[in-house]
Amino acid sequence: MIQYDPKTGHNTGWFNWFHKYLGDSNFILKQCLYGEHLLRRLDTTRTIVLVESYKNAHFVRCLTKQFEVLSTDCKGGFTAERCKLLKGHNVIVLPDCGAFDDWARKAYYISREVGCSMRMSTFLEERATKEQKAEGYDIADWI
Repeated sequence: MIQYDPKTGHNTGWFNWFHKYLGDSNFILKQCLYGEHLLRRLDTTRTIVLVESYKNAHFVRCLTKQFEVLSTDCKGGFTAERCKLLKGHNVIVLPDCGAFDDWARKAYYISREVGCSMRMSTFLEERATKEQKAEGYDIADWI
C-alpha cells in the first residue's frame, strides 16, 4: 500500500506491506516486477518498457498499447533476480531522471546475466530541465 499526494501525484513516503497490515507473521515476501504476470501471455517478440514506479507503468500503459509495461517498484528494485523472466525479450529501460547512469550500468550486467536485450531510453534525460532532473522527474511528470 502506497500513499500518493493528490496535488503532486508523488509518493509521500508512507507505505505498508499488505501482509503486515493483515497481521500475517508467516508470510514470506518475495518481490517481483510489477506486471510480470503479463509476461506469461507474451511471446518474446513483444517489446517491454521497464520503468521505476507503479504509477509510471500505469501512465505509459494508458498512452500506448504497443508495449507491455513493467515496473521495478523502486530505484533499487532493478536487479537480475527480479528481471529473470525477461529472458529472450527486448526491453526498453526508461529510468527516472537522476537514475540514468546507475540503471545504464545495471542494464549492461542484467541483460547479460538474464539473456535479454536492454536498450536505455534517453527520452527524459533529453527533455528535462536541470531543476526537473534534480527533483527526480519521471515519465508521469512529463505526461
